[in-house]
Amino acid sequence: MTVGPVITAVVVGNPTPASRTQLTVRPVLTEIGGTIPGRGLYVVDSRHDDPEAYADWLAATAPVVSRLTEVHA
Repeated sequence: MTVGPVITAVVVGNPTPASRTQLTVRPVLTEIGGTIPGRGLYVVDSRHDDPEAYADWLAATAPVVSRLTEVHA
């Protein structure tokens, strides 16, 4: 089975360690064949509608995802 690019995202109620997506979700997705193009997105729910909460992640991840989707198209 080929999964292709996978984005991990977690919206949480409190600012616990952001590595949660890297330590729990990423290994499972990689095991089933997913390609993880960057670090997981981790946003506290009180900031989910704030574009600045996603800006750094999006700037780092968008170019990689764009390239991967071209390759898998």
